[in-house]
Amino acid sequence: AGASWVIIIVPGAGGTIGSRRVKQARPDGNTLLFLHDGILSAKYAQQALYGPEAFAPVAATGSVGMVICVAESDETNSLTELLDNASKTPDSITFAANIGAPSYFMAKKLEHAHGTAQFRYVQSGGGAKRFSDLSGGHVTASAFSISEYLNFREGGIRALAILDKERHASLPATPTAREEGFEIVYKNLQGWWAPLGTSPEILKNRRELLSAAFASETMQTFLEQQCISRDFLGPEEMEAAIQDKVSA
Repeated sequence: AGASWVIIIVPGAGGTIGSRRVKQARPDGNTLLFLHDGILSAKYAQQALYGPEAFAPVAATGSVGMVICVAESDETNSLTELLDNASKTPDSITFAANIGAPSYFMAKKLEHAHGTAQFRYVQSGGGAKRFSDLSGGHVTASAFSISEYLNFREGGIRALAILDKERHASLPATPTAREEGFEIVYKNLQGWWAPLGTSPEILKNRRELLSAAFASETMQTFLEQQCISRDFLGPEEMEAAIQDKVSA
């Protein structure tokens, strides 16, 4: 009682270095994984041999809307134009992505939704690195969370579309991909997992702790500031949401 949680940030390889660390940890409840859709995209991009099935689900604490961006100086005016250009001259439109991470996964979904578009992928990194690549004119496009975009946009980037069912209140002038005829909705789920073999009692306790923290005034303010949805999902709902992503 009264113990603090120690946050250990383990970057690298699209989140797989950190996830592997938790996968190999003792199932005693003392080590949890907090990771977004990278747990899926790394597997399907063959950056990891495992996905969420290698862990015991605890809960999901919201999801993050995503936007597709170009440099402010770029002449591309819409997502349709971007994808059409990537179709007319395949591999000429460069897309900054962390290969195996959600930014890469989103771009592949855009290609699929268009049908004939084909980007040339440039290995980048996290949001700050992709922003640097994009604003510096080294690539044509990239993907960011809404909160990242709101932080970066004054630095010379522009959102073409949001990958959600509806426009976001903070970006009322930015259309959805659906408005342009592309059936793609992508929100980055923020999930918590424990090593396989963790007892149901421990999983329940950790879920209750997360739920209490999630409901706190401090956390609710943070969620609003970071444009994270306020949906708390239990393990069954969380796994259903993941399966929807896999089958989409």
